[in-house]
Amino acid sequence: HSTIPVTTSDAQNAFYHALERMDEPFADSSAIAYSMLCSSAKPHITVALGGDGADEIFGGYRKHMALGSRENRRIFNAMVSMAGHFIPENLSRGNALSDRLRQLRRYADMLKMSDQEAIWYLAQFHTISDAQKFLNQPFSQEYKQRKLAFLAGINGGVQQALLFDQRFVLPNDMLVKVDSMSMGSSLEVRSPFLDYRVVEFANRLPVSSKLSVSEGKIILRRVFSDLLPESVFQRRKKGFEIPLEAWLRGPLNEFTQDTLSGDRLARHGLLNQDAVKNILSDLRAGRRFSASLLWSVLTFQVWHDRTFD
Repeated sequence: HSTIPVTTSDAQNAFYHALERMDEPFADSSAIAYSMLCSSAKPHITVALGGDGADEIFGGYRKHMALGSRENRRIFNAMVSMAGHFIPENLSRGNALSDRLRQLRRYADMLKMSDQEAIWYLAQFHTISDAQKFLNQPFSQEYKQRKLAFLAGINGGVQQALLFDQRFVLPNDMLVKVDSMSMGSSLEVRSPFLDYRVVEFANRLPVSSKLSVSEGKIILRRVFSDLLPESVFQRRKKGFEIPLEAWLRGPLNEFTQDTLSGDRLARHGLLNQDAVKNILSDLRAGRRFSASLLWSVLTFQVWHDRTFD
């Protein structure tokens, strides 16, 4: 985050630069950081290696450990279920404490779901009910059918979640982001972990060799232990997101308010103006709000303006 631009013009330019590389609304904020990284790398190299796929085949995400914990820690699960009622919703990733509480709340909510719904829930940025508040039309039957198609044959558990990520998350988020942002800089990024032989080998391994309730990608840690410093393995896993809340409260504040004005929303009538006004009011007043939800709405509106105006 220390290298992320913080001035108003730099933040807007980084936002637009990444968005122009997408042909559809894409609200994964890490695309901006990835776009900046590719732009910085291109003057020095033409081909780069990426680590995409390692988490999805070897179990590197916290959600994978959460599903393992859900299956094996009954006493812990009962305690979290009780505590979850007292944790606020829509906590941000802004600091370590807030992010940890956010994870506990999501874990508590996930414990109430079926195995299949839990996997879908952990793959979402937001629940359907959260998203529906910002839309003037209900989710279509087509959405429900596509959801069922993605979940077909996925019955729950860590191994099934990994297969779901390989079929759904990788081709619809991670690889779209990498390909679009890298090609926008004429940089080729290759993913050695997605060599079919590596994937087939990983999918044959038992879950216990991939992760525990407290550690992910176990086999990779063992294989590369003599090649990387211990500090790399001890470091807490971090995403590649930009500091959304800080940007929206700071350099992108005025831009966000202008972009999501009632006049501009009225041009298409797809978004619920009252819901947008409420979250913008929270932003102006310094109250807690869902930065990722606001970012999704902002991303859509900028894309719509650029595409249709």
